[in-house]
Amino acid sequence: NSVPAYDATNRDVNFHTDLTNLASFPRWRGEVPVGAFIVLGYTASTYQTNVVKSGPKEEHVSPNLLWVMVCGVPK
Repeated sequence: NSVPAYDATNRDVNFHTDLTNLASFPRWRGEVPVGAFIVLGYTASTYQTNVVKSGPKEEHVSPNLLWVMVCGVPK
């Protein structure tokens, strides 16, 4: 699955109001360039696993990328 990327390079972004209306942004076409200034939307989950049933539990963090907003690209 791909993560939706939005083009914010030609508009002022109000992070208090625009993040709830990402559909109003045009979609970014193609790969996001290396060195681009971006804002990420993500969630983070934690979970535990046992390597050995009688051993200690290991803690893990799983970041889940939801969307990318491209705010600027290098010239």
